[in-house]
Amino acid sequence: MTAPTRERIIVCATPTALDRVVAHAMRHLRPVRRGVMGDARLALVTADSDFAWVCREVVADETAAPARFEVAP
Repeated sequence: MTAPTRERIIVCATPTALDRVVAHAMRHLRPVRRGVMGDARLALVTADSDFAWVCREVVADETAAPARFEVAP
């Protein structure tokens, strides 16, 4: 059974993150629109919960990758 498809809100920290989420949704043929609530930039994507999770945690994430890999002791 799949999760229901509905409009999901994805909060984006920067305009670049918003652009990446919109491009990702369009690439996968998902309806998407831009929105604003106060100072927060939003992408409103019609998707199931799995696709919304990928948009939030992977596409919109702007955390810098570590410069080099270090093995924990």
